[in-house]
Amino acid sequence: MAIMARITKAERKKIEAAVHKEFPNDPALQQVHIARKILSRELRTPAGVRSFPNFAHMRCEIRDAELEGLSFGEYIMKRHRRKTSAH
Repeated sequence: MAIMARITKAERKKIEAAVHKEFPNDPALQQVHIARKILSRELRTPAGVRSFPNFAHMRCEIRDAELEGLSFGEYIMKRHRRKTSAH
């Protein structure tokens, strides 16, 4: 489970400066990278390791849920029940 940690204004300014320097002529790309860096600092597990879902894997699960005629939440619960009943 991820723990949300707010970043300070100083940290945000530092991130923005670094991203603006890295992508000086592309405001859209700057916004994407600023958001990514903020999320990577805010979403951390208790051990301090980044906790991001594997989005490609998640897209496959959404497709599998659709093929089974289930919502994504229903599919995850069904998969969880299968895992717990196997043990």
